[in-house]
Amino acid sequence: MSSFKAVLDFLDQQAVPHQVIPVTDSSAIDRSRWVRPVLFRDLDGFALVISPLDEFLDIEALRGATGRELRPVFTEIRADFLNNHGGADLFPLGAIYKVPTFIQRDIPRDGPLGIVDGDNINRIEMDAGNFWQLQFEPTDIAFTTPVTAALIEERIQRHAFSRKRIEAMLGDVEGLPAMPEMSTRILQVTGDPDSDATDLARVIEVDPSLSAQIISYATSAFYGYRGEISSVRDAISRVLGFDLVANIALGIAIGTGFRVTADGPIGLSAFWRHAVYTSALAERISKAVPRDRGVKSGMAYLSGLLHDFGFLLLGHLMPDVFKALNQAIAANPTIEVTTLEDLVVGFRHTDMGDQLLQQWKIHDEAVLAARHHHNPDYRDEMAAYAHLTLVAEHLLHEHGVVSDSSFGPVPESTLALLGLTEQAIAKAARPVLEACAGLDTLAQMLGQKS
Repeated sequence: MSSFKAVLDFLDQQAVPHQVIPVTDSSAIDRSRWVRPVLFRDLDGFALVISPLDEFLDIEALRGATGRELRPVFTEIRADFLNNHGGADLFPLGAIYKVPTFIQRDIPRDGPLGIVDGDNINRIEMDAGNFWQLQFEPTDIAFTTPVTAALIEERIQRHAFSRKRIEAMLGDVEGLPAMPEMSTRILQVTGDPDSDATDLARVIEVDPSLSAQIISYATSAFYGYRGEISSVRDAISRVLGFDLVANIALGIAIGTGFRVTADGPIGLSAFWRHAVYTSALAERISKAVPRDRGVKSGMAYLSGLLHDFGFLLLGHLMPDVFKALNQAIAANPTIEVTTLEDLVVGFRHTDMGDQLLQQWKIHDEAVLAARHHHNPDYRDEMAAYAHLTLVAEHLLHEHGVVSDSSFGPVPESTLALLGLTEQAIAKAARPVLEACAGLDTLAQMLGQKS
């Protein structure tokens, strides 16, 4: 039985009229009447928290209103919780899970209401009165607020001190993490026009773990090579090519040395999974871009792999601020991460990644992609790499591979800049989205190496 079917069976057992709305279909219910759940817990146990779909769930306000030190539950623990409660998806229906339920008090009590699961994928319409009756030990309190320009500006000002601390840290070159020696060696090889595959292989093979990851990637089902690959030199010459191997190795080497928690939507485990999928998609889609755009697939891969490195730097330099942002993203999966950064940190990962990669003298294309991958209006001669990363992230959200914020369709301006159609992107992306097992294995290896 699917987890969603378990929820539908529960509603049938309770004789509650409802209608399933596919995520691809529109709904007559106004978006302001849709609600979502987040699972929290503290030392007293679990709690289900229900809020309007697009409002900012303020964790500090929730703690103040409940008197509990609640923290959002991340994926692994949430999966265990759901398995222990009949395997149902996490829906805003407390009666399914029989844990205390905290509900934003201005959620409607009559008329139609839309409810979504914790990943904003499955959607159900029902009567608001039935919704309120299907809660367990409900408490209606105030802990959310609409996301407005005024709220964002007020929060940015509130976090002015944190922003100044971050700016000071970024300005202190001595205080930034040093580029790993392996990364420096790779850049020296790629910067020498006389270097060849043997030179690159010689540098990479100094690190057995890095070599194993390159070989593993080349032999994965993702590339479909059926011959034997026994060395980095084979991986370069037979499957991946000089540029792609150099950029894979560079990205992997750069990721070492950061001390960041593994848990949460931007923790190390999720970070590498997101980076691996984004880089693979950006590289594959880049091959469909018309040749006159001058896009290099290896650079598209590197840009996708490094685009979120600002998160790692924030976690490394300011663990407490990173922790607060990590929790805010988990509690607000339908709000753009850059908006949450404005609300919680007052500084964006795009700016941090830009400054770190500049300091490390990484290729300008990757630096600009790190800064602009959330900006569909960005234009210059290197803009294609930021837009390829943007497209990759849209696809990951659309297919439910990652779900840390809500994305709409790929902007028309991006399609025009890349010279692609949605159909061409879907065709190019299909092999990546069908190779999840191999990409997950690579992401796990990268997370362990970091």
